[in-house]
Amino acid sequence: MNKHIFFLGIAATLFLGSCSSDSDVATGNDPIAQVGNSDEPILLSLNQKGSTTRAALGNLGEDGQYDGTFDTNELGVYCLATGKIFGTEDINWNTDNNPNFKWLENIRSKAVTTAVNGTNVTDLQWYDGAKRYYPMGSQYRYSFYGYYPYSSDAYRDGNEYKVRIDGLDGTKDVIWGKTTAPEGEDYAYSALYFREKRGADPDYDARKYLPNLTFTHKLMKFNIILKKGTGEGLDKIGVEKATLHNVATSGTLTIASLNGQTDGKFEVDWSNTTTLTLKGQGDADLEADTYLGDQDERTVGEGFMLPVLPKLGDNYYQDNGFSEGGLGNKGIFRLRVDFKLKGDDTVPTPYKAAQYEIVPPQEGWQEGYEYDIVISVSTPLDIAATASLTPWNKKRIDLQ
Repeated sequence: MNKHIFFLGIAATLFLGSCSSDSDVATGNDPIAQVGNSDEPILLSLNQKGSTTRAALGNLGEDGQYDGTFDTNELGVYCLATGKIFGTEDINWNTDNNPNFKWLENIRSKAVTTAVNGTNVTDLQWYDGAKRYYPMGSQYRYSFYGYYPYSSDAYRDGNEYKVRIDGLDGTKDVIWGKTTAPEGEDYAYSALYFREKRGADPDYDARKYLPNLTFTHKLMKFNIILKKGTGEGLDKIGVEKATLHNVATSGTLTIASLNGQTDGKFEVDWSNTTTLTLKGQGDADLEADTYLGDQDERTVGEGFMLPVLPKLGDNYYQDNGFSEGGLGNKGIFRLRVDFKLKGDDTVPTPYKAAQYEIVPPQEGWQEGYEYDIVISVSTPLDIAATASLTPWNKKRIDLQ
């Protein structure tokens, strides 16, 4: 088995009504309840930040690039009071005395992409098909929080909402988002905000004022790329199997925090790690045809989506169980690739296996980034490894 070390750069890749009292307590969690609900429906637009990221969630535009839209029926959505308008009671999520503080709690939702005026947009729909409305009163303004994948086991921890995410297998995405009200708009977001806009804008278009829930990726991604070097017969080299070792499979996501300090924080459990196997499209087994053929380089499979291994100090990382050669706590992941060789009768035969140590860039691994792992085939008898950096603008740096 050949053994190589990748030194990586990074690829940035990577969504006026009357006032009522504080006693209006009907919660938006119950779509049937009418008392306390206004006539302003809750509508959200959704998008992903870093829309060029080749991730599990994402739609391709006409140009073949990811356009920031996505579709899923596994979103969890919260609508929580984060500021006062006319309310007198201090906001406290860790109480059930005033449900207006927690208007929506972990409502399963869908992201649905449609064309609006020739442009694809993603909007939120409620999974149960019900309609939900802002509170009738104008005591508080609200922020929206969303996460994926949805879990009915999300929970409140004091003035924070959290969810445990298990079963990360290299194909699952984890995203989180929060709305940000327009600067200077003290009533956003509330029923009062939309009534004011409708009254002041003769050409009122609700879409101009919709809260935008922008999601960010909480994982990173390794793209596995096979590249031709020099030599003959390189078209007959392919990948039979690729495995990534020392990868955590679970963590806890903070969906919302009242003080905002831990919003979107994903704390990964590195006490147990596993080996991930490279999958093909739709999480299927790796496709049989992975040969270079007439291509100079080829992306193999759909890549690995994995949690970020945190950097704790100067060249010192959280322990992920990698300790070979005294390299523990160095932020390294081990990649094994089993190659195959196409014979003259087109029947593939096992060729050789190589192990690579994927070393983090100087600044460490980062959420929402994708890293191109380029394996260069120099000759049919010798497989060498290089690493490359592919930023958004597709400039490229090859490290020898």
